[in-house]
Amino acid sequence: MEKYVFFRVDDVYIYSDYLINLTDIFVRNSIPTSYQVIPKLLENKTVVYLNRDEIKKYVRDIGQHGYQHKNWGLGGEFNCNRSYEEQRNDITLGLEIIRTNFADTWNGVFSFPWGQFDQSTLKVLRHNNFRVYSKQFRTGLFSAIAYHVLRLTNKEHFRNHNISYHGHKRYNVRELSICIDFNKEYKFNTFKTYDQIVNEYEKAKKITNYIGFLLHPNHIDDNKGIETIEKVIEYLKTNKDISFVTISDVANLLDKK
Repeated sequence: MEKYVFFRVDDVYIYSDYLINLTDIFVRNSIPTSYQVIPKLLENKTVVYLNRDEIKKYVRDIGQHGYQHKNWGLGGEFNCNRSYEEQRNDITLGLEIIRTNFADTWNGVFSFPWGQFDQSTLKVLRHNNFRVYSKQFRTGLFSAIAYHVLRLTNKEHFRNHNISYHGHKRYNVRELSICIDFNKEYKFNTFKTYDQIVNEYEKAKKITNYIGFLLHPNHIDDNKGIETIEKVIEYLKTNKDISFVTISDVANLLDKK
């Protein structure tokens, strides 16, 4: 069975060597990528860089990563701690910035800072023509079984965690989430080892055909982190059943089924 692999790059806003070095990897390896931009923090130099023709050829899926990446409590920027109107204002203000700066590469993808959201968030996304939301999809056997059972009961949350509907639609917005995070924790230079990441991929592909990897430019060590990313991509390229895609590519495939 063919596997569709995508890379989601979060916290894109600063024009830095970290962003350039990471982007160079995808360009050199001809891998399409989904970059998630924080609208309110976005630097003009970053806009100019991502709109270069040689970059847009591969970074061809610019998504919206919240609005200002502010934790309002209870786990993130979008959750039951904030009203529908507050969430709508943030999302629409951010969307205006994304569409203004990335008209050719915005494909209706939204990712949540800290991964939390509620029904109001999804309703706002639907009303603003977003096609996809992206969070984390846990691929352990216990989690996979729990997700399946809870989806059958149409549950939204379990013990303060959002239930994953990876591959499915909620409020007419499809979830396509990451399965593998390169980071052990969200600090500079806290990458997992190559073996850990590959083992996570091998487990994930037994659960889903749509496998997302998560990266943060500002958490990548200049040498060791870059080397790990290169090695993982090299490993993935040896798998003949893999197609490298963007998040919106997967949505297009699923919409045709």
